[in-house]
Amino acid sequence: MLEEEYEIRRWLEENNVEQFRLEKIGAGIVVHAQSHVIIRSPALKKLPVQFGVVEGNFYIKAPLQTLVGAPRGVKGSFTVDTLGVSLKSLIGAPTIVGDDFVCCDAKLKSLEGSPKLVMGSFVAANNLLMGLKHAPRTVGQDFDVSANPIHSLTGFNCEIAGNFIHTCHGGHRIDEVSSRYGLDQHTADFNRVKLPGDLIPHLIEQFYLEKLAHHRFCSMKPMRSRNVVRLLNEA
Repeated sequence: MLEEEYEIRRWLEENNVEQFRLEKIGAGIVVHAQSHVIIRSPALKKLPVQFGVVEGNFYIKAPLQTLVGAPRGVKGSFTVDTLGVSLKSLIGAPTIVGDDFVCCDAKLKSLEGSPKLVMGSFVAANNLLMGLKHAPRTVGQDFDVSANPIHSLTGFNCEIAGNFIHTCHGGHRIDEVSSRYGLDQHTADFNRVKLPGDLIPHLIEQFYLEKLAHHRFCSMKPMRSRNVVRLLNEA
């Protein structure tokens, strides 16, 4: 990680991150971005700065080998494209994502480090996942793990407001899906469960406000905000 403020500012400017604020926390410096962050680098294997809160979307296209340094909270969507390089796990990913979380084609073998709360869809398609342990606790729309060699749902405990989507990969099927939900097909595409009305505020308080006491996760895109209100009213 870069330690000096001038080095951090220079790196951010080189990567076209224009609206940001630096905050010294302990011995390190955290970068809070007031707009979208878009990083494209064909050689970047690890983020050299620690992002805190990103007010917009966070998109990175680089051969990352780790998500350490990624934002701790994103109010928009979070998308990582590793250019086919193996990421192995999601350790370092944001705790809360206000829109979609997307990490496909990254050779993921584990969901360890997944966000606790994803307000949009969680998409981890075309990876090497054999199980779904460490998945997010709550997903506000679809949970898409298409084209993964998933054998088991052991340890999978996720509240999904949209659809669970898994397509058969290499002849494998998730037997627990059929037995638990009465489905007799290789593609599980179904409405699973509705979010409990008090779950979202509880998770925001527990996993966001406690970690980032100086910031509030309160601004969502208008459409997402309406979706959340609808989900809470229906619960």
